[in-house]
Formats: sequence, C-alpha cells, structure tokens
Amino acid sequence: MPLSMLTDVLTTPHISLRLLATTDIHAHLLPHDYVKDCPAPGIGLAGIATLIDIARAEAAREGISTLLLDNGDLLQGTPLADYLAQVPVNADHPIVASLNHLDYDAVGLGNHDFDHGVKYLNQVADALKMPVVCTNLSGDDVCAILPSTVIPCKLPSGEVLQVGILSVVPPLTAVWNRQNLGPKNRIASVQKTLETAIPKLRQQGADIIVVLAHMGVGQPDDLEASAVGLAQIPGVDALITGHTHRRLPGPEYIGRTGVDAQTGLLESVPAIMAGHSGSDLAVMDLELAPTPAGGWTVLSHTSALRPNLQQTPQDSTIGQIVRPAHNRVRRQLAQKVGTLERAMHSCFALVTPAPTSGLIAAAKMRLMQRELAGTEYSDLPLLCSAAAHASGGRGGPEHFLHLPAGPVLRRHIAGLSPFANQLVAVRANGAKLRAWLEHSARIFAQLSPNAPNQALIDAAVPGFHFDTIFGLEYLIDPTARLGHRIRDLSHNGRPLRDDQHFALVTNQFRAAGGGSYAPTPDHDVLARSTIPLPEALIARLMDRDIKILPEQPPWQFAPLGGAQAVFYTSHLATEHLDDIAHLSPQVIGHTDTGFVELRVTL
Repeated sequence: MPLSMLTDVLTTPHISLRLLATTDIHAHLLPHDYVKDCPAPGIGLAGIATLIDIARAEAAREGISTLLLDNGDLLQGTPLADYLAQVPVNADHPIVASLNHLDYDAVGLGNHDFDHGVKYLNQVADALKMPVVCTNLSGDDVCAILPSTVIPCKLPSGEVLQVGILSVVPPLTAVWNRQNLGPKNRIASVQKTLETAIPKLRQQGADIIVVLAHMGVGQPDDLEASAVGLAQIPGVDALITGHTHRRLPGPEYIGRTGVDAQTGLLESVPAIMAGHSGSDLAVMDLELAPTPAGGWTVLSHTSALRPNLQQTPQDSTIGQIVRPAHNRVRRQLAQKVGTLERAMHSCFALVTPAPTSGLIAAAKMRLMQRELAGTEYSDLPLLCSAAAHASGGRGGPEHFLHLPAGPVLRRHIAGLSPFANQLVAVRANGAKLRAWLEHSARIFAQLSPNAPNQALIDAAVPGFHFDTIFGLEYLIDPTARLGHRIRDLSHNGRPLRDDQHFALVTNQFRAAGGGSYAPTPDHDVLARSTIPLPEALIARLMDRDIKILPEQPPWQFAPLGGAQAVFYTSHLATEHLDDIAHLSPQVIGHTDTGFVELRVTL
C-alpha cells in the first residue's frame, strides 16, 4: 500500500467489533454429569450465558458492537441430547429456547450435529431465530441450512457493518455420518467451497468475512481439515475454530508451524478456539479500518478465552428452560438394567486393557455375530476394536468411567456409549490389523530405557485414538520408533500372517478413517447393525455368565528391563492399584488440575 494511502487509513476513525463464540457445547446446557449423576461445575451453557452477558455489557460501555456465534457440535453428546432428539421441536425445545434466549446471531454446524439425522437438524434450524449455516453442505434435505449469511451490525456511530458468516465442516463428515446424511446430501471440499463463497459474499456486500471452521488447528499443508490451512485462503478476516476440544490462545499450540499461540493468530489471521462442553467463552476484539477501495481491513485484534469457573453464576432463565427435561432424563437414567459382581473402571485404559473396554467389545461382538450369521462371512474369525474413550487427557481428571459393583443403571450405559455411532463389521487381513495397532500405539511417547520420570503418553494424541483389538494377542514397545512398536502379534497362539482374513467389529467413525486411521473401502464393509450399542450393552449385562475379559489380556507392554514412565489418571485409581500390580505402580503426586500422577515400571 502506498504511503499516502496508508496514512489515510491510519488517520480515518477506526471501529471495533467484538466476536463472542462458543464451540463443541455437546448439549451440556446445565453443569451436570449425567453419567455420574452429579453437578459438574465449570461446564455448561448456563454458566457461559453469564459470561456472555458480562462481555456484552463491557462492550456496550466501551461503545463496541458484538456478535454471538456458535461453531457447532451443539446438538449431540449427552443423554439429555439423546432425549431431546426424540421430543417435538418447537419454540419450547430446550436447545432452541436456550439459543433464542441468548440471542445468538448465527450458528455453524459440526460433524456431530448430524448424529440424530437431518430431519431433526432441519427442525431445530427452522425453530431457531438465528440462521444456521454450513457452507460446504448441500442437498434437497437440508433446505433449512444456509450456505452463508450476512449480518448487519449497527455501530455506535450509526453506520452498519456487514459481517459475512461462512461455516465449514471436515469433508470426512460425509463418511462419518453417511447413514444420517442420506444419499441426497453432499459435503464438498472446504478449499474450493471457500474460494468460491468468499468473493460471492463480498459481492453481496460483506465488509469482513468470519469463518466458523469446525476443525482443529492442524497443519499448514492441509486445506481440507485444518484451520491453519484455511487461514491461507484469501479473504478470511477471522477464524473461529473447534472440533478438537482444545484452546487457543494457549500453551497447547506453542511451537506449532503457522501458529502464534500467545496472541491467537493462524498465519496472519485472528483465530480462537473455546475448549468444549461450555468450558470457555471465546472473546475476539477486532479493530477495523476502512480501505481506500471502500471496504474494511483488520488492523489488530485480541483473542482471549474466559473460563467458565466453578463459581461462575448460572443463568436462571436457562435453568428454568432446561430443568423439566433435565429431571426427566435423570429419572430415566436411574433405571436398573443389570448387575455387576465387581467394579469396572477405565482409570488404567492406557496402560492395560480396561474391563470397560472389554464389556463394550463383548457386546459389540455378540451383536455382530448375529448380523453375520448365515452370511458368506460367518466363518471368518471375529475380532473387535474398542477405543479408550474415557481416559482423562483433554477431558480432565473426572473424564474416567467407574461402574461400581452391584446394580448397573442406564446412566452407566450412557457413559460406555456416549456417541450415536453405527457398528460395522469390516474385512481385515493381518497386514491391516498390524497397521491399525501401530497407529493406535502412537499414543505413547518415545521412551528411553533409562530416563527417569518420562511421560508415557504423548499429550498431543487424544485417548480415544487408542484402540485395543480383542481377539488378538500382542506386545507394545514404547521405546521403539513409530510404526515398529507392535511385537509378537498373534491369533489363537499362532503368529499372525499378513494374508490371514478376519471380520473386525468397529464403528462407522473408525471405519471411515476417524482418528486418522486408514479408511476402509465400502467393498470391505461386511455388515452394518441397526441396533444401538446401548441396547446391546444392556442385553450383554442381562446374561448370567458375563465374561468381560479373556484370561490373558489382549496386550501388555513388552518387557523393557525396568524402564519407568509417568502417566496421569483419576483419583479413583488409588483404590484399584492391584489391577496393575504387574507394573509396580507408585503414586508420586497430584497435579494442579486434579490428576493423580503414577509411575509405572515396564
């Protein structure tokens, strides 16, 4: 820009715009843990509502206009969400009424918003007072979802700033949610969609472009599933990110290429990500100046997260809106569905096969045996993958499962099966299974045989990316380099050959490549189940003879001559240290965030 033009811009009065954003609420409307049936301070839309009111009031005093946006994964993720997907959708529907009460300006979609089907999604979108946007979604069945919107934002000066809103989901959503999207709906390339949509939105009068990108920060070379890749597309003025349940600005992204983790920049684009479950409110202030061509440009920004603290007051109106459905769901979840003779938990799911994973695998295998019975695949040996989906990590020190001995309630089943995900059986040979397990073993940090107090788990890898394959036996060596960590892989006591064939029970998400696993082609999908996993779990628990884990666990760590490592687990773990006596566990402390720090010997 010539110096004279730059001088004009700098001397012209600037304006400020405050963007408030939520993401990955997962239907946590109230601060309640439905699996444990106890309060869960620090999460929930009711607390975020208070933070929204405060941020809006501050902006009003400072003469700053505000917009409130949501970046998806709002409709699914709790037993409350499952219940609300079955009741009539109208103005009194708790999700609809809560968002309308808070007066959101626009809502973007996430991949899990399709989990209850497009009919429900359309009904919610029709009942909301604000537009629901997904730019790379198209089809006859999603007519209530807009490709874009322009929001007129009145400034204190009386001028109107036209804010263009675009929203994108990862293209793999079409595969993850294939059974829910239906054949008439499509999810297109993110890059091509935005390169077309941004100029079109400018032509419609948008002064600035805000992209609700339901994807993690990722890597700069990935323009389809990473926000830092999207930041390179011309015309993006601000990015609201999500999907990975992380926080930006913040220490999690220090050192990442293309990311300023302190100020919240992806490449040169202001960006922010507000955790999950209503843990934080994203607040982004943009300072804008007019350009010589007549538009506006972002001169500077601040991005900050405002945490939903334990002491944050709850919005009373949202409490009144949600409470009747909340109480009904709690009563349903209190119903007894089975009995356990001994407690089960997931405190050690990353260091030994967990009983909770064994129960899930047993239920899945029993269900798929029936699906495959009488087919040409019924003679294939049956295996099952089960993820360590409740193993702390980003979910915090309470993110573990614990089923006490005695009555099993529906709320326990909800903890075992938090997401609506279709079960499938896929054809897998020995080579595919080995690759699957090698990918799973990426969760372990590269260990040194002699280093003290080294971290066992790579914190960059979510716990739910770690799969155990039941029906195989193998060792995991965390001192080996990636791709070479699985040893002594066998089936029924015999070394596994690359050309052996099996039927592997997994879910649609994993079969589609979820968790960065290699996707399974359609012709290798042998069967799909129409029975939900929770019902299969209940049926399994009603059996008198419940064999949860085989006598020999599927995997264990390779003997490493006494190498030691540290991992973080629940405070409940201290009551069950005998479960990992073979690892000589030692409690060495507690973290500031509430995890128990354990040292194990491999």
